[in-house]
Amino acid sequence: MTRILTVLAIIIAVTAATLLLAERQPPVASTVMPLTEAAPGIPATLVAGTALGAALERAKADQTVVLLNFTGSDWCHWCMVLKSEVLGTPEFSAWLATRGALVEVDFPRTTALDPATAQRNQRLSELFGIEGFPTIVMVDGDGRERARLGYQKGGAAAWTTAADGLLGLR
Repeated sequence: MTRILTVLAIIIAVTAATLLLAERQPPVASTVMPLTEAAPGIPATLVAGTALGAALERAKADQTVVLLNFTGSDWCHWCMVLKSEVLGTPEFSAWLATRGALVEVDFPRTTALDPATAQRNQRLSELFGIEGFPTIVMVDGDGRERARLGYQKGGAAAWTTAADGLLGLR
């Protein structure tokens, strides 16, 4: 019995350490998905009557993008850093005004989401194959992925330059 408890304690400790390390390491996710290989669009039933639905309609009309910010707003260290260094800055706001809209897809641990929002966020995460936070998926007005980007060192200027490069706007 003592051996079993010792093995379980080791498994729990290793799992906890792995999760903590995963949260502390900045994701280095930046890829471009050409439209010819793009994932299918977001199902209309998933966005009807939501801020995401309105943002997609606007992006389609204006030929801009929607940035889906997959985040753990109240627990993910790098999500908080991205928000303070990039998303919450006047430089980013000015950049976003000419590029599209930002929609938060949140997975908080201490703040409860209403069940419909939590389910919608989970389905979006599965649809785009989100494996870590923060991940910002840039989609066109049809909901097809154009690019994705995580935290980038260097603040708003570095992040927006990287995003423009991925979107072919340099």
